[in-house]
Amino acid sequence: MVRNSLCALGLIVFGAAYVAAETPEITDPAWQALEKRAAALRPSADEVKWQQLPWIVDPNEAIRQAKSEKRPIFFWAAGGRGRDGLPLERC
Repeated sequence: MVRNSLCALGLIVFGAAYVAAETPEITDPAWQALEKRAAALRPSADEVKWQQLPWIVDPNEAIRQAKSEKRPIFFWAAGGRGRDGLPLERC
């Protein structure tokens, strides 16, 4: 038990040191240039409104809520039996 705790603590300390060493400085000119280029590509809040939709993964909860709000259900399924679930898989 003690050995596992010490190993976990060591991994946490090592991981924190690794992340700190790999994180670029914000004052680095190359980092600032990259941020400026990324800002031009980053979508606006209006373009990602679909990410704010409240997805419900429990079918019974979705049916209950749809009935109470008198709204349709959008059902998305991918893959199938014996497949890995990729939506762009061949039929």
